[in-house]
Amino acid sequence: MLSIIEKFFSEVKTSDQKMTLVEKRKIACVLLLEVGLADDGLSEEELSKICDLMIKNWSIDRNLIDEVINYSRFRIENSVSFYEFTKSVNDLMSYEEKFDLIKNMWEIAFVDKYLDKYEEFAIRKIANLIYISHQDFIKAKIEAKKIMMINIGEL
Repeated sequence: MLSIIEKFFSEVKTSDQKMTLVEKRKIACVLLLEVGLADDGLSEEELSKICDLMIKNWSIDRNLIDEVINYSRFRIENSVSFYEFTKSVNDLMSYEEKFDLIKNMWEIAFVDKYLDKYEEFAIRKIANLIYISHQDFIKAKIEAKKIMMINIGEL
């Protein structure tokens, strides 16, 4: 199983752009999963939303999504902090891509219509580490609420 994932993530190094996309896929999946796991449990709704976002935003084949999630869990279990992932985000992603990633994190947090304090803390910490302004942090939260069709006043 790991060989399939490693093959997926180690596409032929024909160009820097292609490798950058592979790295972005890895980082996005790991960080989205971090938010889902922040409240000590990954619900089926959160997992489903992560899968949908990875397929939609990062063009991951639906047939590989379980392996991608398992690989990301392995990376999380063997990491000590967000820093190793956020450093790569800062190196590889534009501000707009970072904003979209934070907005996706909010979508994960809102999918169960309950904003856990640990999910919010994880998103805030990651946003600070990738230099998202407070204004854009709030903007991403509001946009995600609209996407998830949650009444702004509920949370």
